[in-house]
Amino acid sequence: MPAGAHPLSSKLGNFARVHTLTSPHLPKNGSTPGSIAALFTRMFVHSPDALLLTRRDGPILAANPAACRLLGYSEAELVALDRADLVDIHDGRVLAAHAKRDHDGATSGVMAFTRKDTSTFAAEISSCLFQDEQGMVCATIQLRDISGKVTGEQHLRKSEERLRFALDAAEIGDWDMDLRTNVARRSLWHDRIFGYAEPVAVWGYDTFLAHVHSDDRARVDAAFQAALSGVGAYDVEFRAVWPDSSVHWLWSKGRFYFDARGKAWRVAAILVDVTKRRLADEAIKSLNAELECRVYERTAELELAIRDLETFSYSVSHDLRGPLNVIAGFSQLLAADRNVVMPGASRTYLAHIGTASQRMQGLIEDILRLARIGRTELKRESTDLSAMAREIVRALRNQDPARAVEVRIADGLRAHTDAALIRIVLENLLGNAWKFSSDRSDARIEFGAVDDGTFMVGDNGVGFAMKDAERIFRGFQRLHADKEFAGNGIGLSIVQRVIKRHGGRVWAEASPGAGARIFFHLAPGN
Repeated sequence: MPAGAHPLSSKLGNFARVHTLTSPHLPKNGSTPGSIAALFTRMFVHSPDALLLTRRDGPILAANPAACRLLGYSEAELVALDRADLVDIHDGRVLAAHAKRDHDGATSGVMAFTRKDTSTFAAEISSCLFQDEQGMVCATIQLRDISGKVTGEQHLRKSEERLRFALDAAEIGDWDMDLRTNVARRSLWHDRIFGYAEPVAVWGYDTFLAHVHSDDRARVDAAFQAALSGVGAYDVEFRAVWPDSSVHWLWSKGRFYFDARGKAWRVAAILVDVTKRRLADEAIKSLNAELECRVYERTAELELAIRDLETFSYSVSHDLRGPLNVIAGFSQLLAADRNVVMPGASRTYLAHIGTASQRMQGLIEDILRLARIGRTELKRESTDLSAMAREIVRALRNQDPARAVEVRIADGLRAHTDAALIRIVLENLLGNAWKFSSDRSDARIEFGAVDDGTFMVGDNGVGFAMKDAERIFRGFQRLHADKEFAGNGIGLSIVQRVIKRHGGRVWAEASPGAGARIFFHLAPGN
């Protein structure tokens, strides 16, 4: 054997010589069997496909390096193996391939092979028979590992099955149309969504448009044409008319696909029956419209009732002032008349009548003030709250010059508000802070801004429990007795009414013995 020759040269030489005699395509100009054998040896050794030479009945004669790598054996190990060590000889595919090869001299197909590590893989094989110089029937076997391809196809098939299950479970129809033939592939759900129990034989774009409600047809076609002209995607809801003439709302979303020249050749989309959702939307809209109407009516009724109540309160309070003034006036005249002799108890009774009359007059004035707030037209203007607060504090000091109170008023506090009404707010809040801190020798009052549009008046007075924080804004609700702090309990109710007129809100933070802070927010206004 020449130096460097593959040990298979003799076997391959026999194969080459046999086929040289029968193949008219092999060169005849001076080629020798030896040179042809070398050619076949190189082809065998360097082939990227796995190649085996075997006897017809199974023993392996030779294996190329690719076969050794694929099967995990050395060539010496493979030569020592039997066919049954690599394939299941009882596999129907193996039996059929051998039968065909024995009959036709060649075969091809797919069968499972086992590696040295016992793992299996799918291989695509080609095999043919030939006779060597001794007349022994041999076979060539070419193997190509396609396990990855088979696995990919299996995964793809499973993915398609899962997708089909999901679409069917969700009652979503899908379709795919070749624009070159105008023929669409559809799922059964697609045709069901258009009202058909069984698949329609032929379906194209014209068939689709014919099922679209006449009032929606132009809009739907425009969406398709826009997508077709280059937008690519469309998303449209429309009404479809079923064969039984019933009308259903459908939603379709799809995409056009374009070739290298920019011409659309395919469109794929999904289709969903959204009739129930549309009916629910219409029902909700109808209900909302009905609720809005009811709210409008109830609001109008409430506003009328409030106006009537304010008018009644104003009228009653105004009418009560006359008789009350008579009672107060005559009781004062009787008490001052020196010619009238009466027991001490009677004079005490007259004093109580006078005090009660004065208190009643104060209540009437508060009720009238509260009623006027609701009747007064709101006139907003830029108002200097800092200057207004300082004026109110000066008035409080003049009324009670003996008190030493530390008052802190932030500079530059302004708001777009009704100046007359906001003065009532500050008079009440600063007046309360002055009053409820009167027991403190180190009384302190402050007025400042928390953020834009939110202001705070605080003190270090008696305070109150937070459970009463809502109660203090109700009319005539008092937390302290007259002998502790005078008042009618309507001041904070007036404050709340004014703040609400401005579209804002008012709230309180406090604790017993540690003072209180009243916050109010004014909504921006023109």
